[in-house]
Amino acid sequence: MSIMLEISMVISGAAEEWADFTIITVMLLVNSLLGFFEDMKAKASVNALKAKMVNHVDTVRYGEDGRKTYVPLNPKFLVVGDTIHVRGGDAIPADCSFLEGSEISINTAAMTGESLPVKFNERGPMEIDPSDPTHTKKIHKLVLAGCVVHQSPGTHLRVEKVGANTESGKATLLIAGDSQKQVSAFEEKILNVVMYLIIFTLIDVICVICVQCEIRGKDFWSEIVDCLSLIIASVPVALPMVIQITMALGAANMAEQKAIVTSFPALQDIAAMTVLCSDKTGTLTTADITVEFNDIRTWNGFTKEQVMDAAAVACGESTEDPIDRAVRMSYAKSIKNPAATLSKWKVFKVAGFTPEVKRFVAYAEHPVEGRKKLAKGLLDKILDTGDDGGDLWVCEDLAKIEADVRSVDIEFSKKGYKTVGVAIGEEVNGKWVMKFAGIIPMIDPPRHDTADVIQKLNANGIQVRMITGDHKNIAIETAKRIGLPPNILANTELEYLEQETVSESEDGGEEKVTESTCFNMCDIEAAEAHGENLALSSKATKLILDSGGFAQVMPTDKLVIVKTFRNANGGSITGMTGDGVNDAPALKAANVGIAVKGSTAAAQQAADIILTDDGLMPIHTAVVESRKIYARLKSYVLYRIGATIQIVIVLSTLIFAYDKTIPALYVILLALLNDVTMLTVSYDNARVSPQPVRPTVFGIVATAAVVGSVMAISSIGFYMLGHYGAILDTTFRSNTDAGQAYVAAVMYVQISIGIEMMIFNCREPDDWFWSSAPCASLFWSVVFANLLVIILAATGTIVDTVSWGDIGLIVGYDCAVFLFTDVVKVMTAKLLKEGGWESAMEGERANYAKPGGSPSTNISDSEWNQPELCMSAQGIWSVFGKEVQGWAEERTPASALRCCRPQGRDPSLPHEDQITFPGSGPI
Repeated sequence: MSIMLEISMVISGAAEEWADFTIITVMLLVNSLLGFFEDMKAKASVNALKAKMVNHVDTVRYGEDGRKTYVPLNPKFLVVGDTIHVRGGDAIPADCSFLEGSEISINTAAMTGESLPVKFNERGPMEIDPSDPTHTKKIHKLVLAGCVVHQSPGTHLRVEKVGANTESGKATLLIAGDSQKQVSAFEEKILNVVMYLIIFTLIDVICVICVQCEIRGKDFWSEIVDCLSLIIASVPVALPMVIQITMALGAANMAEQKAIVTSFPALQDIAAMTVLCSDKTGTLTTADITVEFNDIRTWNGFTKEQVMDAAAVACGESTEDPIDRAVRMSYAKSIKNPAATLSKWKVFKVAGFTPEVKRFVAYAEHPVEGRKKLAKGLLDKILDTGDDGGDLWVCEDLAKIEADVRSVDIEFSKKGYKTVGVAIGEEVNGKWVMKFAGIIPMIDPPRHDTADVIQKLNANGIQVRMITGDHKNIAIETAKRIGLPPNILANTELEYLEQETVSESEDGGEEKVTESTCFNMCDIEAAEAHGENLALSSKATKLILDSGGFAQVMPTDKLVIVKTFRNANGGSITGMTGDGVNDAPALKAANVGIAVKGSTAAAQQAADIILTDDGLMPIHTAVVESRKIYARLKSYVLYRIGATIQIVIVLSTLIFAYDKTIPALYVILLALLNDVTMLTVSYDNARVSPQPVRPTVFGIVATAAVVGSVMAISSIGFYMLGHYGAILDTTFRSNTDAGQAYVAAVMYVQISIGIEMMIFNCREPDDWFWSSAPCASLFWSVVFANLLVIILAATGTIVDTVSWGDIGLIVGYDCAVFLFTDVVKVMTAKLLKEGGWESAMEGERANYAKPGGSPSTNISDSEWNQPELCMSAQGIWSVFGKEVQGWAEERTPASALRCCRPQGRDPSLPHEDQITFPGSGPI
């Protein structure tokens, strides 16, 4: 749009209209400089907060005594030769080579486009050495920076290249000069509308020139100069700048509220979000898991100490896994001489935890116990692993103990305990025979603010659905405590669900068609590649939409649940929280992917918003802030389009009907003052919509057209009152040059004051202007602009002198028009809403009604002792929010966030944290 002003500047310069030329130049410079500095200020705020949330990588360091430790290090401080420790979900911070440890599976899709993970070990893969002139020498292939660890219990890598020397660093340098500004779909729609207005105005200019030159015999060049006012009036040059500044400031405010936005479209999506699928552990609960050692149940003659011994050995090297950490802390407190006892175990092989196998297996040797196979994980996967591609077994005498084991597990789950199964195996005749050893109960209390935040989200039209891998009974009890509906659905209740439906065959008859769910799918990549396989039966879809949450889910289940909410019954704007590599596909599939605090790099790369504080509260503040952003944008866009319509109609009518023109200087001055004062809209007080917003363009354009037309009619009416009546100074009706100049000055003052006041009409697009107060900066900027126009007109500075009597009449007239315009605006909004015009033009929105869950009480994060549950049966669930047509098109997280993994532990730890576990440094 600025090119139109640049063309106008060239024309005015060629015509030697130096006043016009100077003001157009100043207007361009002011808009450019203001936009630049405001945008830079907002980005600096966001970047400062991003710098605080850089994830660290565990780097191997050796003390003076030669003891190996793991030091959390900012990836930018890595140097060639460093040894780093990574596991599933971590991002690779530099180009590295395999050093030692378990085989590692790397997702290289981000760098190479390969859909399947690549496995790295001491044997390869190999590639031709590019430095070898014979092209025969082979070297180990590097694990490239930017890739994500798909699967590994813990592997050591050696840093070979860092920074700009890495492959991703080279690619970043190549594209640095070719980056494009990210434009949201809403902004694109609005700019398209503005372009149509400009095109209409250009056609109008051609008509004006034809009429004035061919019919009225005016000079062509003088008419070109006169038409500058029309061209300038049609260009809302500050519109893109105000949109960008508003969104940048909103992103900065959200960052201060602990929510980092990685793409501007996410600001709009979260404002329109109607369903939030939330992970339980660490989001709805504290993730401060505690083992109840005294309540451990054992079988097959094992003791509690043996069960804890096996569980402690079967922990990965990372200090970040909450269950491993809970086991280690409990072991340190419950076992005598824990360090000496545990150091006797020498681990020689591990099969790490993955989202698919849900267990950790350690092969270890003990000087007394001998060689053992120790396993810890999900109870179902410990009793009978099934054919899941991992280390497989069925516990000995399972049929005899299974009923008792599951009865105990259900008993624990009804009390709100998370459970971990432990199995111990011996090698018999070359085969491992596994015996079930016991169940370790753990408690993960809800966060103190979870219930309150859920109620607030419900009040804002957002349904919260819990998604957890825990047992169904645990999910039900947690749901009751935090105010979610207790009708939790386990993934096994949908597995292999089929139903027969009747459809019309090609020959006109009826045929039965069997629909199947895909909850039995276990390959995420295959599910993504074959999207049609993710289609659920209508019965399964209904179960998902009607359930209050989901338990015992696998990664594919999360993906299917998110896609069901996005697509079923017209679709909903769906949010998804997650923290692990297993959550990444669902985060990417959601409209709003939200990586919670402490999430893995894989989750952060797939997310649109990254939280830097615990719980759901940052999500609620992000919802509120994003709706404020949309309200500001909507009011400004409504105002800017309405003002453009008014000016173009008024100027065209005066030329066609009365052969009167307003100098381009006046229109330029009007636009300059208007753009400067309207920048404060970015800081305006905005009312938060109680329901998810619907960013449709039709309603905005329709209301703007009505408001702009009313204002245009009022300006034309004022001219007619002065032209045919006697209410204005007699100079207004004079046909002399002085009369022409007086008419232009009077109309300039009337249009300028009216347009400045119109922003207060547009601040509340659907309600009366007094419904909310503007911010002080907006109010006083409008007052200042109007006083300045009045002073210029009264003193004859820049514009021709206007009598004080006419100025008073103009102010009174514009105030009356302001009130009338507000009435018309409210009536238009009511007509559009009740008449269903938006739905007819933009499509219906999905609308679900659902019974609520139980009201809940606030719980202290630090005072959870007993899992006894007390709650009333009164429901609080609100009506399901409204669907908005999807916006997010390109969802690429900022590359700066592609670091490695969550912040390491604080060095000032109690003595139990200094225990060295088999194969690892101190935790």
